[in-house]
Amino acid sequence: MFCSSRKNPKRSKSKNKAEKLTKKRLKQLANTYNFTEAEILMIKKRFDKLSVGGDLDIDTFKNGLGLLGLDSAAFLCERIFNVIDENANDSVNFDEFLRYMHILIDGSYAQKAK
Repeated sequence: MFCSSRKNPKRSKSKNKAEKLTKKRLKQLANTYNFTEAEILMIKKRFDKLSVGGDLDIDTFKNGLGLLGLDSAAFLCERIFNVIDENANDSVNFDEFLRYMHILIDGSYAQKAK
């Protein structure tokens, strides 16, 4: 997903109003999740390249998963997206995405099985 060199056709610089991380917010995220500040910044940079206005919709998410060969498995993309989209608003923000990455890496088996 994050190795994609394809441009998101829906994204334009004027529409990409992604939240900038303050030093305070960066420290909060590093204290909450098991990532270093540098890792959070790298994840945020990749997320912002894919996102539209600081959010990922299902189509953008599917396009990102295409490099993993998952674009033809729509049910799997949709299931993963729905798990990440905690508030069920059909959009994934950076906090939801980072929380999901944290669970994938450091979560319990129960959390991962969700």
